[in-house]
Amino acid sequence: MNKTGLGNSETYLLTAQVPNDQQTLWWLMGMGANVKVLAPAAWREALKTNAEQVLAHYRDVPVSSETSDTR
Repeated sequence: MNKTGLGNSETYLLTAQVPNDQQTLWWLMGMGANVKVLAPAAWREALKTNAEQVLAHYRDVPVSSETSDTR
């Protein structure tokens, strides 16, 4: 593992062999902005597409201080 410093944060370059399956991809998605996948390209695209879909949920949505929870 290579450790590099960027500004005030520490980042690590981790190379690992993991299964090429949906569960591993979901695990990476769960890390959100805390991970950047360099390869394989298909995983990079899947993560990018997922991030764009999540962001789309929050675009042009009025922010309200009250919730509509009616439980």
